[in-house]
Amino acid sequence: MQPNFFFKSDSVCAGAGLIALDIVINQINKGSIDKWSGGTCGNVLAILSFLGWETCPIGRLKNDKAANLIIQDLKKWGVNTTFLSRTNDGSTPIVLERLKIGKKGPQHRFEWVCPKCGAWFPSFKPVLSNKVDTICLKLKSPQVFFFDRISRSSIELARNFRSKGALIVFEPSGVKDDQLFIECMALCDILKYSHDRLSHAKKIIKKIKNFSKSTLIFHTPHLLTMQKETWEDFWQVRVKELLEEISPIKDYTGKEFELYFGDYKLSKP
Repeated sequence: MQPNFFFKSDSVCAGAGLIALDIVINQINKGSIDKWSGGTCGNVLAILSFLGWETCPIGRLKNDKAANLIIQDLKKWGVNTTFLSRTNDGSTPIVLERLKIGKKGPQHRFEWVCPKCGAWFPSFKPVLSNKVDTICLKLKSPQVFFFDRISRSSIELARNFRSKGALIVFEPSGVKDDQLFIECMALCDILKYSHDRLSHAKKIIKKIKNFSKSTLIFHTPHLLTMQKETWEDFWQVRVKELLEEISPIKDYTGKEFELYFGDYKLSKP
């Protein structure tokens, strides 16, 4: 499968977060080993690039073979790797994935330790904060900024791009610093998270203290309100408007048949 060059969008998405080398051992297929770019941020940007977006990952990789493999694979999908630095003080995360057949069928497992020597694989390192201004000057202003790791540099990137009109998408994998997490929450337009991994997020938000003289108290909104309202608008209004635009479809044979689109619904496939 190759990048979708038949559809090219003017939209730009920049991203910062986990960009890793996935080493996939497929024991279902005679133990075959594949090496691909991965990580949440890496996957999101590669998929958007395949769909026609211009994507720009921002990362701090180590100058090593693993980083070269990541960049080689991302370029194959049309990703702009200009802002993926490779330096001696960087780090190239590696994730081992095993595919095998278990008692209940195919199984998938992540590993973060080398199976040969027992050493931990390199972990994520954020971009240095003193590099943010230079990156923002050189990078074409994106319509969307995606980040999945909490760091001071990611917050500064999000704040800069938001001031230029970008939509901020935040998909945290965990919370190490409550205050930084609250800053990320305040900046993002869309929050995507796993309840299993971030079930304590509401407790963190409740720690926010109000020093205002006003006695008004605003309760924490439902975190999925925006997504729910957007979906309802799309399903109840936009789809109806689209069907009205093309309805009726008239018969070109001259027999004066007409096809009207009336009510619509979703059902199980």
